[in-house]
Amino acid sequence: MSGLKSGFLSEEKPPAPVSAAQLETKFEEALVEAKRLREVENPEERPFDSRYEERDLLGKVARQAAANAAAEAEGSAAARRARVIEALANGLIGKNFMETEEPGSAQAKLEAAIAGLEGVAEESAAHVEVLNSLGVLWANRGETQTSLELFERAIAAHAKARTEERVTSDAEALQRLEDQHTLTTFYLAQAYGNLGERTKSAAHCFETMRRQLARRGKSGGGEFAFDPAQWARNAVDLARYYSAVDRYEVAEHCLRAAEAILVSARHEAKLAREAAASKAEASASAATAAAEAAAVDVSDAPTAAPAAAPAAAPAAAEIALVERTVCLDGTSSDKEASLAHSAAAAARAAARDPTALTDDEAEGAAALDLAWSELYVNVLKRAWLLRRRAAGEYPDEPDEDEREGVALGPLEGLSFTTLGLASPSAACAQPASVRTFEAARELFKLGSAHAARAKATFVLDGFVTHHFDVLEREANLYAQLAHWESDLNRRHAMHKRRIQLLQPPLEQLNERAYTQLVRQGLFDLATISAEMLEIRVSLVNTSTEPVAQRLRKLQKEITETAEACRKFLSRFDAKDGTPPAKVDEEQERAYITCRFTLARAHGKLPTLDGMTASLTEFECIDAYLRRNKVEGMEEEAKMCREMVELLPHKIAAAQKKATGTA
Repeated sequence: MSGLKSGFLSEEKPPAPVSAAQLETKFEEALVEAKRLREVENPEERPFDSRYEERDLLGKVARQAAANAAAEAEGSAAARRARVIEALANGLIGKNFMETEEPGSAQAKLEAAIAGLEGVAEESAAHVEVLNSLGVLWANRGETQTSLELFERAIAAHAKARTEERVTSDAEALQRLEDQHTLTTFYLAQAYGNLGERTKSAAHCFETMRRQLARRGKSGGGEFAFDPAQWARNAVDLARYYSAVDRYEVAEHCLRAAEAILVSARHEAKLAREAAASKAEASASAATAAAEAAAVDVSDAPTAAPAAAPAAAPAAAEIALVERTVCLDGTSSDKEASLAHSAAAAARAAARDPTALTDDEAEGAAALDLAWSELYVNVLKRAWLLRRRAAGEYPDEPDEDEREGVALGPLEGLSFTTLGLASPSAACAQPASVRTFEAARELFKLGSAHAARAKATFVLDGFVTHHFDVLEREANLYAQLAHWESDLNRRHAMHKRRIQLLQPPLEQLNERAYTQLVRQGLFDLATISAEMLEIRVSLVNTSTEPVAQRLRKLQKEITETAEACRKFLSRFDAKDGTPPAKVDEEQERAYITCRFTLARAHGKLPTLDGMTASLTEFECIDAYLRRNKVEGMEEEAKMCREMVELLPHKIAAAQKKATGTA
């Protein structure tokens, strides 16, 4: 009894070997049936029923292949082929386990498949695929380094396969291999991103998109078919990264690429709709004619005229002309940076008429406009920083050669050359060329035009988050332009315009549904009010008006700033109005910053009441920072303690002066 094997009653008897031809037939039939089962829509309560059938089917093939391999002479062609079929089936079973949320069972199958497919040239695509799948499995477990090693092995397997004549001479096999390689580059982008290596991540992301673009228009894509909308979204995301590392010319190129792809897809969709409508109209006309002929019993009814053929799709160059983003021209004059108004701009405006777009197309266009607006905000910000740096105000900023974006290389290596896009604008290529208010204002106009167009689609009723994203870009554009404005009254008006943009829609929001959005908006309003107060202080200090009149103006601005700050801070208070002992970590810095803003605002009024109110706020901040160590706010804590020590002396001196006891 002790020799019995545990679980022997449930074991399936190994299949008898079959001929090599029969094994091939079984395998081919199983592949067809497995594909059908993957496409079955299962009931919601049993989502994987057909996938379990697929797994059982593939398991039978794998066992049959193993039986055949064992029966053949070691090293024979039949034995090798049987082992390959077993490995292929195991690879598909491994993917099945992953897709049915059983990664623990998937690992062994995928590892067996990798071992069986190593060095099999004709199955290079399958080899790369299982390496990708196992890499994803480890990535999902948080083992990024292990997954990275598997993806690198997939890269090496692809490179080796490209040298094999049997692979490169078979167009279908080569396309499968290249599709899998595209997936590898996509996974590598994510793996490097998880490791914090943003430069490598961006490079692999760009390569993935370039490969996807090359696949456009090719047949048999399936899951790898080119998706214009998704590609454009990825291009926008990539543009945001390049903009964040000060590579504005690459960001601009990505946005132009997204625009060209979207308009091309819209033209194709429009032609398809027109063709379908023409076909339906022709069918309806033919049916009507047939019915009329039958009604009068005419045997020789005339044939309905064929529908007119749809117009040919516009050439790529024409599409690019219509959709090219209005941008600064190639001049870099210090005196002006004029808009590139042209026939292309007019055609583009007509092409972007929202009434001509479907809902999905309009949303895609609006998202792109939002990204353009963000790019102009960032270019303005960088241009102003470079101007201040040139004036010696930022001597410690990292050298140009040390910035992250420099490591990405020149634009020539980061471009979608097949789209034939325009060269970078002067401002995006060289932000330092923006040196005057007039040049900055042209960028502001461009950003504002894109924001206004995005807002026409992303309305508050239905697109709350996107609507506030647009408002934020508009407000930021005014903030950046204000840096370049020398007239303090006009600068003050620009900040007031920011409040006018944000406040009305913010007051319409349901705070319970949009808690974080409301808090962010209130924080922004408090910050803007503080900036306006600083400008008012400068105006008061240079005014020739009587002191009492100047203080009244200052008091009004201080009151408004204090009210804006308290609206934000009150969101953290207890029900009885008591300040919190501790704020959630992700909102802690904003809370303390706003308290500092309030303390400074009160301190702008050189009176006993102003200094006393300021001291109260600094004491509150000091108590909070003594209770809670807030990372990165050590300097603020030090300054706060200094103010808590200094202000009582100033208040005492002011009291003595007021009572004449000094």
